[in-house]
Amino acid sequence: MKKNFITLLKVLSIFLVILIHSISRAWDQMNVNSFIFQAFTFIDVVARIGVPIFLMCSGNIFLNRDDKPSKIILKYILKIYLVFIIFNMIYKIIDVYMYKDGTLGLSLFILFIKNSLLLQGVYHLWYLKVVIITYLFIPIFKLFTNKNNLIIDTTILIILLIYFLSPIVIKNPSYNLFIIHNGYILYFYLGYYLYKYKNKLLTLIMIPSGIYGFIYTYIKTIKLSQSLGHGNELYLNYNRFNILLMAILIFTLFSYLEDIIKNKKYMKVINFLSKYNFTVYLVHGLVIGALQYLKIINITKYNSLIYLFINMLIIYICSLITAYILLFIKDKFKKVFKIKKLT
Repeated sequence: MKKNFITLLKVLSIFLVILIHSISRAWDQMNVNSFIFQAFTFIDVVARIGVPIFLMCSGNIFLNRDDKPSKIILKYILKIYLVFIIFNMIYKIIDVYMYKDGTLGLSLFILFIKNSLLLQGVYHLWYLKVVIITYLFIPIFKLFTNKNNLIIDTTILIILLIYFLSPIVIKNPSYNLFIIHNGYILYFYLGYYLYKYKNKLLTLIMIPSGIYGFIYTYIKTIKLSQSLGHGNELYLNYNRFNILLMAILIFTLFSYLEDIIKNKKYMKVINFLSKYNFTVYLVHGLVIGALQYLKIINITKYNSLIYLFINMLIIYICSLITAYILLFIKDKFKKVFKIKKLT
């Protein structure tokens, strides 16, 4: 059954991801002792829940329905893999053409193909690798979650939590890097677990811990950045416990909105936007590059918070229009192909 709060969170997550990418290029160049740096850091901290929340929404969807392993592999994993290869190639070619990152040639083209096949993504496409790896675990999770057993489900949660937090104890750079790249599966599972076993007592515990996560992330980021003399994202990494606490709080609080928002008129708009979420995510990096190239926006320097949100809205609207056009062309192509196939 479709959940309205999940749809709302997915759309919110896209806004937050675009917000991060609107901030990132200017943030580490700002005066770390200025008010604008502190304000941008606060916004960046809040926006960091975007990726974890999106994974939690996916977990809530996939672990609460019965998809055959073949469908997961063919319809979702293989499709995302092909999309990754195509867009990774596009982004890399544009990097060379627009930013002069290398010289186009046969050897570079072969390297592009090799990196794409090995899921070595550029810019924001690393997330698709995370999705592919996470989706591979769906059949395994379903073996246990279908039993509807609190003890079994909680045991899985504890195992994933230990795995997620293990870099705190294991001080091995290679291992820690592996967790950074592959430790997001906990968020995926939490989307299922938190909704299924939510209760008011746990929520009351999550509220102070989530608020602590926000405060801790903000203060630590400010202090570390000031000590280094430039912005540092160490405490903003998605694989940190403080970000986990923040994401858990927001996901849980939004889950209580389900009965409130289900009949609201604005949900029609949210449902419309959600149809283009994935494509907006794919193209927004290209849109940012194009808008920067045409000097319509400038995300490398800010003098006001207002410009940040204006840039974010411009990027989102342009990405949405691009996504709409691409999906329109795709649907037309499908219809033409089906007609030809029938004849």
